[in-house]
Amino acid sequence: MLGRLPKVDEAGQQVSVMGFMPKAWLLLAAVVVAAGFEQAVLALLPVYGTHYSIAEASMSALLSTMIAGNIAMQVPLGLLAERLTARLVRFLCVSLTVLGCVLLPLLIETPLIWPCVFIWGAVSYGIYTMSIIELGERFTGSALVAGNAAFSLMWGVGPATRARLAEIGVETIGQLARSHGGALKRLLGPAAGEKLAALAWNRDPRRLETHRRAHSAGAQSALGRKPAEARVFVPTLLHLADRVASRLRAKARPGRTVTVRVRFADMRAVTRSVTLEQPIQATAMLAEIAEELVRGVLAANRHEREISLLAISVSHLEESAELQLELPLGLADERLKPGSRKGLARFGADRAIDRIRQRFGKEAVGYGAAALEAARSVPDEFRELAEKEL
Repeated sequence: MLGRLPKVDEAGQQVSVMGFMPKAWLLLAAVVVAAGFEQAVLALLPVYGTHYSIAEASMSALLSTMIAGNIAMQVPLGLLAERLTARLVRFLCVSLTVLGCVLLPLLIETPLIWPCVFIWGAVSYGIYTMSIIELGERFTGSALVAGNAAFSLMWGVGPATRARLAEIGVETIGQLARSHGGALKRLLGPAAGEKLAALAWNRDPRRLETHRRAHSAGAQSALGRKPAEARVFVPTLLHLADRVASRLRAKARPGRTVTVRVRFADMRAVTRSVTLEQPIQATAMLAEIAEELVRGVLAANRHEREISLLAISVSHLEESAELQLELPLGLADERLKPGSRKGLARFGADRAIDRIRQRFGKEAVGYGAAALEAARSVPDEFRELAEKEL
């Protein structure tokens, strides 16, 4: 192994970082793409999951699977590069990474997404691994040292600050902690210098947040391929509304904005929302608003005959919202107003159901169609693990 390591001698022409860049611009471009891809996936994959109404716990597990693929497959990829070439394996990694981007929206809601992200994590980081191997194969001496530094700059965050610290010999947190605060302020400016010096000594006044309360509550139901008919979506929406509204009432956090999502058999999804004058938390009221939104979606997409998923979410949650009572004017939309006589009656019925469930369990009582739907649903114990606190 030692005999195969590249020689780094002091003889010959010295190469700077800037002087190295024209020599291997393609390698550096590959590192930039790999770094940008990794940061984008870590930051945006959870956001992408929320678009498909996937629970945060599931998206965290997907990210963990992707990282596991990254860790587990780098050595096998290196062995493959020895049999072939680093350049060829890098090309395969790039091709499979692009293929993963294409397949992601098609597989995101199927079991195949798990092996896909495992391989995706392996090959996306493999681009960087193969670039490092090719760097060692092509360059020696000061060019190799400059290339490694250039790779670090391409990957790292804050390269300008890192370069300035390197000028005074600071490359580790320990060295940063031993540096004089005045020197750091002169080098980086008062704000950045003081902040880095404090962080190096683990002094951070920011409050540690172990968890954050959710800003919305939602639920979804995968239907497979069902006809886009009222007999299918009405009981499903009532079941979803029951799940969402019971959470809102448990924390006394009604919401103003109701959003529904309808996914058709071809995986195309349509979202509709409405913001109400007063926040709601009654099950029947939420179900009727969601039903009206879904009917609007289906009316605008008459050519779609089947649906595969329905989702409801309530956002713009309020704390201890004051209820504005409505005058009994006999208006058509009184049933959708929390302060109307009918709205108060619905809320009272919901509270009675909540008390019965607290004493005898969630299966003890419920809305007829929603109770039947719940029997085919995921057990509440598993669902609650993925639900964020309101």
